Amino acid sequence: MREFLRVGGINIYDVLNEVFDDPRLKGAIAADAVLGHHMGPRTPTTVLTYLYRLWGEIHGAQSLPTGGMGEISETLAKAAIKAGVTIETGAKVKRIVVDEGKVSAVELETGELIEASIVISNADAKTTFLDLVGAEELDAMFCHRIDTSRSKGNTAKLHLALNSLPKFAGLSGSQLAQRLIIAPNMRYVEHAFNHAKYGEYSEQPVLEIVIPTID
Repeated sequence: MREFLRVGGINIYDVLNEVFDDPRLKGAIAADAVLGHHMGPRTPTTVLTYLYRLWGEIHGAQSLPTGGMGEISETLAKAAIKAGVTIETGAKVKRIVVDEGKVSAVELETGELIEASIVISNADAKTTFLDLVGAEELDAMFCHRIDTSRSKGNTAKLHLALNSLPKFAGLSGSQLAQRLIIAPNMRYVEHAFNHAKYGEYSEQPVLEIVIPTID
């Protein structure tokens, strides 16, 4: 456990420089370590974020549903409706109502109350507990832990509907089914994060390109 905690606090930049020579390999691994996080390769704990990403692999590889991530929502919705669930869209929640320390309902912005003894939220912890439930309904130490937790990220996602496969120099059509990562070296990844630290857009961002419609 002591060794795990020690490794977990190390940055991925130093580890990769000790193990590998190829800057392209180091850049690709560093990009995976910081993907979705407000971090650069030199940031402490990026070894831990890389290990966390590896735990999400399927059969030793990063996977994506055929048709894109939206297919997961569609499949879940179909299964829920089949099981008798009613789905309401465009119904923004104003607050989670608590009576005598227990959840009793969800209030929508329209004023409608939906009574429920159990509420499942897929919003982040700060939104769920501090905004929707309210700190006055919760233990002060619990609220402090939620309020001080780090949850900032730097990822933007762009979906494109194309009428044909894009062409990349040096890549065959079958290779387009793989993840395409633009992160030629770790300095490139760190430089892109430097802009994010100051609320700026990088002119040379790290890119992950996937074409989920290719089997």
